[in-house]
Amino acid sequence: MASILLAACPFRGHVTPTLELAAGLVGAGHRVRVITGRRYADEVASAGAELRPLPDAADFVEDEIMARFPKRAGLDGVAAARFDMTHIFLDPVSAQLATVDAALAEEAVDVIVAEPLFLAALALVARASAPPVLTLGTMPFLGRQQALPPIGPPWRVLGPLARGAHDLAGRLVELIMFGPVQRHARQVFARLGEPRPVTHFLDWPRAGAGIIQLSVPSFDPIEGLPVPVHHVGTLQGVRTPTAGPPVWWERVEEAVAAGTPIVHVTQGTVANSDLDQLVRPTIRALADRPVLVVATTGGRDTEPLAHDLPDNAVVDRWIDYARLLPVTSVMVTNGGYGGVHEALRHGVPLVLAGAQQDKAAIGTRLRLSGAGEAVTTLTPDEQTLDRLIGEVLHAETYRREARRIRDELAAAPGLAGAVALVEEQLGAT
Repeated sequence: MASILLAACPFRGHVTPTLELAAGLVGAGHRVRVITGRRYADEVASAGAELRPLPDAADFVEDEIMARFPKRAGLDGVAAARFDMTHIFLDPVSAQLATVDAALAEEAVDVIVAEPLFLAALALVARASAPPVLTLGTMPFLGRQQALPPIGPPWRVLGPLARGAHDLAGRLVELIMFGPVQRHARQVFARLGEPRPVTHFLDWPRAGAGIIQLSVPSFDPIEGLPVPVHHVGTLQGVRTPTAGPPVWWERVEEAVAAGTPIVHVTQGTVANSDLDQLVRPTIRALADRPVLVVATTGGRDTEPLAHDLPDNAVVDRWIDYARLLPVTSVMVTNGGYGGVHEALRHGVPLVLAGAQQDKAAIGTRLRLSGAGEAVTTLTPDEQTLDRLIGEVLHAETYRREARRIRDELAAAPGLAGAVALVEEQLGAT
């Protein structure tokens, strides 16, 4: 039995796959401790692991970010990215690292697995003596690589020069766009008495033991790194509905029987404080279209949407994807990595609206894959949504490519493969 330490920022999209891996490792007979937010204590216990909670200084709730960081309001583009990386992800390193070191002091650790934005890993990979550190790729790789430039699609017009150009563009983004953030990282490390960072803060996985990427190469290519990259697909197996259907499910069954397309719209599990960003505009854009819109609010009250809902829409707080996605024709989303892959796992094409750097990167990958369309904004207008949903709904190519990725995800090694990759590191300790 090995002692394995998993670490994740306390954000849902990073914690969920971390706990899926934790459950797989526990099932394989290993002792697993998880460093993340206190509010996940019950889920950590359900995975059979032990929680090592982050201190308050590193334990954020996503929908309270603006209240906790009022200076973040009104920022966008480069300014927003710099602020986020500096204050939301780098400033907590001291508290994160203290938690890691306390866990290492409790007992010897054979392997550490961290997701990319748990930036205490930047310190761990710089230490002369530390367990192997694997990256759990819960998001697109945003560091320097050769398959894609840091922004936008690959520069295929350059032919064989494209790979080097992509790498150079990554270096320039690190130097110019994130240079001030890297200087802040050095200051943080100096105050902590840690070695100088051996990589750019976005690039710490390059100095680790390898990357377990939760995708497939045709959707999220990663090339030119000095460490092995293993695309394992998603960590979820085939699921069946866990509860009975909602009271409105008969409407879905009637629509499916009549050949009426089902369009699902969601702002994910977190970004639901303003449903006017995507959910309400999608409902309005499709109000006169021959589709059934199934909207979810991520647990928020449905009444603000329900009181003026058009006849061709239903809304609920949650819906079991094992029930809904097999009958869904198009999914409209703000572009979380996990949610996009869940749709693709069912062969569902997507329309994505996302503006932050990782969401924009996911949108680029979606367009390149051919499995959907994307716009780089959090608030697309109704006309744009109507056009994009219509294109994705009626062009067979999107469904074909989504099903191709579905088949690749089904053939990927998944959770068993991820567990095996962690176990491969045991001999390195």
